[in-house]
Amino acid sequence: MTNPRLNLTFSLMWDPAVFRGIQIWQSYGGAQAMPLTGIYGLGIEPWVTQHNLEQAVAVGEAIELAGGASFSKELRATISTGHWSIE
Repeated sequence: MTNPRLNLTFSLMWDPAVFRGIQIWQSYGGAQAMPLTGIYGLGIEPWVTQHNLEQAVAVGEAIELAGGASFSKELRATISTGHWSIE
């Protein structure tokens, strides 16, 4: 996302083989639940699947972890000056 007026670019990168989709939501100051009450915000959430858990299991997209197991992946967020370009 680039803001030409401020000459700033925000980027968010993740492994597309794991996180195959994103959910984007916005709060325009009207949210009643904390911590979003009264703020303008944008949320970008990488998701493993577009389905709910039951559907994800049915189509084989859910990630199953054994008891005590963990799962981690790197997400990289950057803010830089100038416009973002693919290189």
